[in-house]
Amino acid sequence: MEKIIGKKIAKATPEEAAELFTSHLKASLHLLDRYGEHDIVQIPTKSEDEKNFFLFNADHIEEVLVKKQKSFKKGKDYDGLMLLLGEGLLTSEGEKHKKQRKLAQPSFHMKSIAQYADLMVKNADNLMKDWQDEQNLLISKEMMEVTLNIITETMFGTKLDEKLLGDIDESFSNFASTFVDKIINGNPSQENQMKLYQAVKTLNKVIYAIIEEKRKLIESGEHEHDLLSMLISSRYEEDGSAMTDKELYDQVMTIFLAGHETTAHTLTWTWYLISQHPEVEQKFWNELDTVLKGEKPTLESVRQLSYTNCILQESMRLYPAAYEIGREALETVEIGGVTFNKGDNFRMSQYAVQRSERYFEQPHDFIPERFEGDLLRKIPKYAYFPFGGGTRICIGNNLAIMEAVLILATIGQKYKLTLAEDQTVKQIPLITLRPNHGLTMVATKRS
Repeated sequence: MEKIIGKKIAKATPEEAAELFTSHLKASLHLLDRYGEHDIVQIPTKSEDEKNFFLFNADHIEEVLVKKQKSFKKGKDYDGLMLLLGEGLLTSEGEKHKKQRKLAQPSFHMKSIAQYADLMVKNADNLMKDWQDEQNLLISKEMMEVTLNIITETMFGTKLDEKLLGDIDESFSNFASTFVDKIINGNPSQENQMKLYQAVKTLNKVIYAIIEEKRKLIESGEHEHDLLSMLISSRYEEDGSAMTDKELYDQVMTIFLAGHETTAHTLTWTWYLISQHPEVEQKFWNELDTVLKGEKPTLESVRQLSYTNCILQESMRLYPAAYEIGREALETVEIGGVTFNKGDNFRMSQYAVQRSERYFEQPHDFIPERFEGDLLRKIPKYAYFPFGGGTRICIGNNLAIMEAVLILATIGQKYKLTLAEDQTVKQIPLITLRPNHGLTMVATKRS
């Protein structure tokens, strides 16, 4: 029987705590279903000095991420990411993070990213050039390819060699799998350790070479509009200094990782969900045919394709690429009327909270229409937070939405994607939420 600590905190059993390591998503939903009414669930740990809590109340999550965010820092799981991302926007803290975000923010305003719409459509079109009618496609790989090409062009203003792109993609995948292995098992195999360090070594070599080449172009008088050029040309207002190569590397790696992997997985899950709901698929096609009238989508189309946006929002509700957020208390702090101590750790699961009956009717069902009205104004702000929140909300959220809508529209005009008959769909929570072993679909040309 669970132990109730006061009125608002329940304590999970050791067996339930162990399940978080073996079946994390299922276990987090179980905690929500069994203890959610208590809002806060304590997870037993081996050490009495370490206390971990899950928060299932959207108002409490807002307290941590927004109202009292200065009392928290990133959770311990993020420390390992520094090996790959350094102290970029995802991993830096305090004033350093505030300073970096202020410098990078203008590059992600709509007026800055609007120029990339046509580039996104062009890359989606290019992806389909080799597709054949009734062809089996590893759609997870296809979405990774198109988003990798897009982030490469938007970040660096040019395409990279295909082999180099393959090396980068493989390095990210190796890092993700070995990083999670290290978190779960504590002591990954020597082979996985070598993969981890080789991945970082490869990425270091590639990105520093690109930064050096881009600096030379700018110093020679070239005025380019890619994200890296904007970051190189930006200046800290405090002293007018520019980013060092190390600071640029950290930002590039963070944007590069977040800018293709999360969007690729979101698109993969969206195609899967559309394929499983014929009525949604038909409404999706009807909107594309009515709004676009056979023409390629444009920046203006992103706003006009309202149902496609609803599909994307509902996909991110059920399968958020960033499926959980961690924070550690920097001081004694009160959350939900309960006092917590410095060093206490908090988990906030988008995957679980966004499937809560408290906030959503038929929470496990795929119903894009729920976003057609004013749902997001009726529910608490942090009942739906696929991009995180507060000062650390994903800086590229508008870019990601624009990219996803344009890719969905470009491909959806030409192809129907159906789940392959022998395909087993299983989620695996690594750094991001992805299909285990990818997702194979059949591409059929639309008549």
